[in-house]
Amino acid sequence: MCYKTLSNTPFTLTVASLSVNVSATDVSVCQGSSTTLIGAVTGGTGFYQFRWTSTPAGYSSSSSSPTVTPPSNIISYNLEVEDNAGNTVTDFVDVVVNPVPSASFIPNPGVPPLIPAETSVRELCC
Repeated sequence: MCYKTLSNTPFTLTVASLSVNVSATDVSVCQGSSTTLIGAVTGGTGFYQFRWTSTPAGYSSSSSSPTVTPPSNIISYNLEVEDNAGNTVTDFVDVVVNPVPSASFIPNPGVPPLIPAETSVRELCC
């Protein structure tokens, strides 16, 4: 075998720009339900660091796809990704939290119920 060492040979290395797309498995959930956040990263130099936060404040994670149970109303989950070269990109997803509906059942005398009395509203909607 022959080997030839090249020295002082110019070359160009092109690395795709770092990019992130944030989504959630469900962007609208019932209060008390969970959704999984997804940070899909492309480009950059690999070995990504994930930094999730929320608006309003109170949530943080370093996972690429954490599962969350949003507290209430609308919450934004923000993701900052840093690659091995120190490049950073950000994106976010809004998750809407819907209150669990309330219902009252008034029995009709003489008519058997269609839903067992021990069934909760959560079992019907969420």
